[in-house]
Amino acid sequence: MGDWSSLTYIFGQVFMMLSYICGAATYFIRRRPLLLVATITSNILGGIIAFSLLGEWSGLGVCAVAIVRDTVSYFVNQKRKEEEKNKITKLDCLWLAVWISALIVITVFTQNGILSWFYCFGSLVFTISIWQKNLLVYKLLGLIVGVFWIIYFVYVTPPNFFGIILESVLRLAVIAGLIIYFVNAKKEKSKQIAAEPVKEFKEENNQ
Repeated sequence: MGDWSSLTYIFGQVFMMLSYICGAATYFIRRRPLLLVATITSNILGGIIAFSLLGEWSGLGVCAVAIVRDTVSYFVNQKRKEEEKNKITKLDCLWLAVWISALIVITVFTQNGILSWFYCFGSLVFTISIWQKNLLVYKLLGLIVGVFWIIYFVYVTPPNFFGIILESVLRLAVIAGLIIYFVNAKKEKSKQIAAEPVKEFKEENNQ
């Protein structure tokens, strides 16, 4: 259950909760730059501050890589031409290889048993989800990420029940984000269908 009599532990869990709030918000954001800012904030609160207080060095190392990953992605994407921002380039693939390698190396040097790798596996899937530019894929992969992190929280010693609860709530946020995504997509499609006759009418009159 964790030492709830310790102020360090309590503050660690408070920052972890704030981190998860930011993480949940990413599944409702529709613009990639804001999504990256939210994930950076989430990793600072949960990865750097919370994990430092809780002494989870493997998680801290992974989150440090994630912060650099998302910061680089943000600035690289900002410098691109508008028509290139939603495309995956060779440079993107190179950066993905760098982040995957860094996550594996960090886990090798900070891991405390095989369970530490489940956090790494979750981070690898999340890295792929946020690396590509399709928000739907990001949301769908978010469901898989939670499986690895829940396993990690269940089997660490002692089990992190608070982490399990936060991850479970986050999965509900992912599902809600998916539902809203499909609802908005259906509305956009309906608007396009409704606009087609008007567009055709205007084109006929202009001929």
